[in-house]
Amino acid sequence: MTVIFLHIPKTGGTTITRMLRKEFSRQECFDHVKLKARRRRHLEQPDGVHHGIKCVLGHYRYGIHTHFDQPARYFTMLRDPVERVLSMYSYKREKNHDNVTEDTTLAEFLEHHEPASNGQTHYLCDAPEVRGDPEYPDVESAKRNLMRCTAFGLTEFFDDSLRLYQAKGIPIGIKYSVRNVTGARLRRDDVSETDMNELLARNALDIELYDFARQEFERLRAGLVNT
Repeated sequence: MTVIFLHIPKTGGTTITRMLRKEFSRQECFDHVKLKARRRRHLEQPDGVHHGIKCVLGHYRYGIHTHFDQPARYFTMLRDPVERVLSMYSYKREKNHDNVTEDTTLAEFLEHHEPASNGQTHYLCDAPEVRGDPEYPDVESAKRNLMRCTAFGLTEFFDDSLRLYQAKGIPIGIKYSVRNVTGARLRRDDVSETDMNELLARNALDIELYDFARQEFERLRAGLVNT
């Protein structure tokens, strides 16, 4: 069985990745950070199949399981779309990453940085070639794939998410230290009405996906509390 952590950027995934590295050896992991570029490129080939891998870590989309020879169990973490985009923007400004500098405005970031628009839906939905449909990204297939995951959590309920993972048989601990946290982060109250409206418009699918996930998560969490 291969455990696949679908790491959507700025959802707390770096912390979970570090936890999983303690559970699996380097030889057992297909780890996008630790792998050499040659092996990563092989994964991108249509016939690239890897054998004996027990854990997959990285910014991969749903469907990555087709590159591995064992049955797969997905799990992932979602985050409030507004908080995720503001965190991503602040992080990239702080690190001067992906041509985002401290002079880059939020409006410019939203216009030119594709992952800031429905990024969570992109990671979870079926690829266009799978759907046979030019409409992309597709939030309905993202919802279906989310429900196919063995477990999923919400960044806002991180500890409860870990407990749900464990309850579903994901080999992960409870103790952790938070990683990859942005320092001076832009807050909702600091965003102009114009920019907020643009952010919401560009993430309408993510908002729908998150609302769907939140309802299901609350149901699962209630079941965990009552057991």
